[in-house]
Amino acid sequence: MESPNWQVIERPNTAGPASRMIVRLPRPGRAALISLSRAAHEAIGRPRRVVVRIDDAAGVIGIAPATEDDAGSFSASPSSGGSVSI
Repeated sequence: MESPNWQVIERPNTAGPASRMIVRLPRPGRAALISLSRAAHEAIGRPRRVVVRIDDAAGVIGIAPATEDDAGSFSASPSSGGSVSI
């Protein structure tokens, strides 16, 4: 009889949302709004403006700091609880 191929299940992070890096995308049919947790916003340097990039082929998005002069940049507006809305 073969021995089991056990996998370790990690305990989930129980810290509050502000301390975890979270990016939330809008639900279909809702206004386009991306929300970043405080930790995610701090990880990219707490910019006032960002550019949003998409790679359709890979199915991924990217968010990077921007300046006022960057064409197509979005405002990163603080929301309640420390999150930031784009």
